[in-house]
Amino acid sequence: MHFRSLSSCILLILALICPISSFATSQIDNFTQSWQHQALTLQRQMGHALPLGKTNFLTTHNSFNTQHYMSFMRYWDPNQYLSVSEQLDMGIRALEYDIHYFWNRFGIQDLLLCHGSSFGDLKHVGCSPFDRTAYNGLLEIETWLRQPKNQQEVIILYIEDHMDDQYDLIISLLDDTIGDRIYRPEGCQSLPMNVSKNDILARDKQVIIIGGNCGSTGWSQTAFNYGYPTDNDNFLPYPACKTTKYGTDFIQNNFTRIYEDKTNLSRLFSTPPQEITPELMKQATACGLSTVGLDKLTPTDERLTAAIWSWDNNQPSSSNNQCALLNENDRFESEQCANYKPYACKASDNGEWQITSNIGPFSEGQQACDNEFGEHFSFATPQNGYQQTQLTQARTDSGYASTPWVNYLFDTTQNQWVSNNTAMPAYTAIISTPSEQLMNGHNFCLQVKNDDFSEGAIIEQNICLNNNGQQWQQDSVGKLQLATQDTLCIGATSSLRPYRNLVLVPCNSTQAITWVRSNNNSYRISQDPSLTLGISGAYWGKGRQAKLYRYSGNKGQQWVSK
Repeated sequence: MHFRSLSSCILLILALICPISSFATSQIDNFTQSWQHQALTLQRQMGHALPLGKTNFLTTHNSFNTQHYMSFMRYWDPNQYLSVSEQLDMGIRALEYDIHYFWNRFGIQDLLLCHGSSFGDLKHVGCSPFDRTAYNGLLEIETWLRQPKNQQEVIILYIEDHMDDQYDLIISLLDDTIGDRIYRPEGCQSLPMNVSKNDILARDKQVIIIGGNCGSTGWSQTAFNYGYPTDNDNFLPYPACKTTKYGTDFIQNNFTRIYEDKTNLSRLFSTPPQEITPELMKQATACGLSTVGLDKLTPTDERLTAAIWSWDNNQPSSSNNQCALLNENDRFESEQCANYKPYACKASDNGEWQITSNIGPFSEGQQACDNEFGEHFSFATPQNGYQQTQLTQARTDSGYASTPWVNYLFDTTQNQWVSNNTAMPAYTAIISTPSEQLMNGHNFCLQVKNDDFSEGAIIEQNICLNNNGQQWQQDSVGKLQLATQDTLCIGATSSLRPYRNLVLVPCNSTQAITWVRSNNNSYRISQDPSLTLGISGAYWGKGRQAKLYRYSGNKGQQWVSK
């Protein structure tokens, strides 16, 4: 063996068996309070009325293959650091699950989330019996979707099919988890590019599954027969906005992807795609590319900032500034609506942008566009990165500097920013009330010790048994009740501080804790969100007692409903 090959093998072995340095997932809390997260959220909402073919979805590549679930027996070479629910908390709205039909740790063939491959007649090479089940991966998505703050979000789930035709099994798993949230095709059908996220939400759906192959009648009525058209290493930025395979018009009207692969296996044994740098992300966003598959996403990832095409730094700035303009940095800035500015106008037939020479207050925008450019032009705001690029180009072509109004204002009656007079659809957040088990990231369920349904009974983790001692429900104010005896709730033995034991207390007592769902599907105390329901050393097995801990994002603090 050549020295270089030997060195590569040694490096690979070290990468596989040596744990990667721990990641401070509590930084996600900070990110979700940042202007970047707010800007990404607002611009995502702006795209809710657009056809899917013109919409961008922040994407992770091999979303399931993450350090968060790594052990010596699985995911040795992760694409990601964060759990799936943490990725969703960060603003990721397109996930990738590779699902294989392989033997699980009990020696039974099951559908697993596996980073494996096929070589000739050998299938599922690289899969481990200890890989997460597809069922648990779907439960994680379901729990996140049902949080009140996420019930207006639409996600894409791309399933890479290594399921050996086990379509009845995957349909059963989907029906048991996110099934009622799936926007389903009507038979064997490609992804409809003219449907909007608002259309999907209007049908009380939130999930689009792609990657189907019409392999069975049930599967063709569950997953759209659409994989990502992909052309890595050949993307050309604006004004070309195309790749070798796909032209500008195709990219503007269809889901198209580039992605990276930062695994050691890819680096050592193949030629990985080009790295997604902040500059490449900025260029792809400016061209409206649908999905850019990121590896190694972090809360301080500069590529997330590069994906912001809408609001400028620390904008919107003030409650008194309730209208938006395009500033000198080619970004939105909030401004008082009575100020005089020119207007951004868009043609309804060909999407052309123009800027008026006349100025006035925000409220006169439509009249100004009609007067100067005719009835085919509307007072408008860009709703994706490509439209923003076109507007900024129109300003450059006009030959004079201006900061025009865009049709984007804060509606105080609906408490939301509204673009092009189209508000987000109204909805009523639903807090889950049916009884359910709560399972942590180590696959243990929260239980009353020895099924002792009395005041002061200890709460611990145990094997998931679906007995009465593991059935919980959250009431309308957020208290976690024992379902079979709803006068008893989870509470602390004394003041709300770290390491306090959690026990059953009367629900009407001051010791009963009011919980809110938060990042990574955690339960946080509403009065002090830094404190969470957790199990220390959860991997050691049943009998570990539930306590209050400072949130760190570990698997013992992550709870899915099952």
